[in-house]
Amino acid sequence: MTWVGECMWKMKHTVSVALLSLVILLAAGALVGLSLKSSRTSLFEKLVISPIPESVHGIKIDQRYSFWRRLTSSGELSTYLLRFDISRGDLDRVIAFRSLTEWPSVEYTFGGVYYRLPNGKKKDIHLYWSRQRPRWFDLHEWKSFTAYYAGDEGGAKSWRRVRLLLYNERLGRAYFVKHDITGL
Repeated sequence: MTWVGECMWKMKHTVSVALLSLVILLAAGALVGLSLKSSRTSLFEKLVISPIPESVHGIKIDQRYSFWRRLTSSGELSTYLLRFDISRGDLDRVIAFRSLTEWPSVEYTFGGVYYRLPNGKKKDIHLYWSRQRPRWFDLHEWKSFTAYYAGDEGGAKSWRRVRLLLYNERLGRAYFVKHDITGL
């Protein structure tokens, strides 16, 4: 084989390997994307409603565990935050399915959701410091929202289960917060 022929063969081989690598990377990326989408949808179905209503799209999820949970096995503090777009009609289905009640005293300030219980006690769920929040988090920019609540506050410090649904009708966007403190 001549020097030119050998160079041409090496160039073809290099290009073939590069193209094959690119195809493999694209296929792997597509599979990872499908896996992430499927995990978002399955978590949405588990936490909010199943099957997912037709108008729901743009599901974003963040999950937070406390430092305390990592140090001991005796307790758990977990918070799931889901943001999604949904029509008013489908939102009403979620409200009925989750047995949520419209809750007048809910506000978002300084990285937390604050609400009052029927007995007047003020409670909060800390979500983010400004640098911690994901780029898609926009609740701090909302001018107003309607809040819906379901929860078991327990009376003791050992457990608390809260479900909050915050809806901005103008944007057609909702946040669903699942906040649990158990066994501490």
